[in-house]
Amino acid sequence: MRSPYADEVEYSEKFNMDTHEYRFVKLTRPLYKKLQQYRASRGNGPFISEEEWRHVLGLQMSRGWVHFLDWKKEPWVLCFRRPQGTNPQTGKVDHKSIEG
Repeated sequence: MRSPYADEVEYSEKFNMDTHEYRFVKLTRPLYKKLQQYRASRGNGPFISEEEWRHVLGLQMSRGWVHFLDWKKEPWVLCFRRPQGTNPQTGKVDHKSIEG
């Protein structure tokens, strides 16, 4: 289900460091509140799966992104990463492109 706030979400450009590519996603205030309520209801840790960020929050990114960090000073900013060489359609890592 697409969130009514999905068009207002801010997505950073992707950038590479070491073996991963990264991006930040800044949620709207209503979407951040929805995330807080969702986390409280499920009670199993701070990180959300790809299925959760897609279907609960309505975020729109290619496949393979893993939520791994919340920005402490700005908790409405979610940090995502995926291994370099990840196929954006399948979310699977192409190890040949990493080994070069």
